[in-house]
Amino acid sequence: MAVTLMDTPANLAQPSTYPMIAVSPQTTISYGQNQYSLFSPAHQDILFEALKLRCHTEERLTTRRYLTSSKFTLLRDDVYVPKGVNLTDIISTRRLRIGESKRRVVVLDCEMVGVPFLEGANRCEVSELGQLCAVDGLTGEVLIDMLIQPTQNVSNWRTRYSGLTPAAMRSARSEGRLLYGWQGARTELLKYVGPDTILIGQGLQSDLFMLRLAHDRVVDTTIQTAEAVFGMEDRLRRIWSLKDLAKTFLGMNIQVGKNGHDCVEDTLATREVALWCLRFPQELEAWAHDMRESLERQRVEKERQMEEQKRKDRKDKEAKKAAEETAQKNQHDLLDFAPPLVLPGILLP
Repeated sequence: MAVTLMDTPANLAQPSTYPMIAVSPQTTISYGQNQYSLFSPAHQDILFEALKLRCHTEERLTTRRYLTSSKFTLLRDDVYVPKGVNLTDIISTRRLRIGESKRRVVVLDCEMVGVPFLEGANRCEVSELGQLCAVDGLTGEVLIDMLIQPTQNVSNWRTRYSGLTPAAMRSARSEGRLLYGWQGARTELLKYVGPDTILIGQGLQSDLFMLRLAHDRVVDTTIQTAEAVFGMEDRLRRIWSLKDLAKTFLGMNIQVGKNGHDCVEDTLATREVALWCLRFPQELEAWAHDMRESLERQRVEKERQMEEQKRKDRKDKEAKKAAEETAQKNQHDLLDFAPPLVLPGILLP
């Protein structure tokens, strides 16, 4: 497949449909109950070129609340930063000094915990990093699987989703798998990520904010799949969860335990979904077609229900009005035909 290399994702001319590429896994690796694809070096090169064509435009990233290098540089008033994150802590990967070679593609997933945050006199809870996983998007190598000890006391471990507990932190410390604060997590990640690295993730904007990073070369599987449904220019009216995408595209069951998400599993599944979209464009379009039809049926059914509710409301209103008019008429009839009032001791002529 012939592609043209561009300097920035904003210059990439994204095709409306995925080009056909002929790549197949050379073998697979097991993690948990699932198998994940591994490709030959030659096929990794093809996948890399295809991924470069799928990096999202700055406009799309901005609408999904990503902080891009240009937005970060301009420090515009409309720059979104989540509560608890200081804009001055964020760095752009475009400003990193070019040194040793970095990975071409890295897949990220983070788990969050809740920490206290004071906003004036009000106390609330904000998210902070609790775990960082990174996988080489081409080779499938697990680069990072570390827990993060926040610099503040944790007020909510969010164990149901994060799988994190105080005991897990203590265990990670004893095993040498603990990083300290988002600063330690970002330093570890930047061993593998440079300005030209393509980052893949499922709803990656939150993870990048927690890492205090602005990055331009992104393939977000929520955008990747929603654009297949709604088109490149359309507003993305909904997104699909990683659990649903993995089940539908890959036949994988993930996030099935009762002890929270497995961060490595989510990272590997995100990689598999992103690469599946590249490898099976016709199947992706068939799924997108089914989703459009399903959403249209839902829209029609919703409108039918709304119209039915309006008719019911009108009938109820008319019935109420008729009942009120009948009651008023009956009251008037009683007054018109009431017997004469006879007072005791008074003789009427």
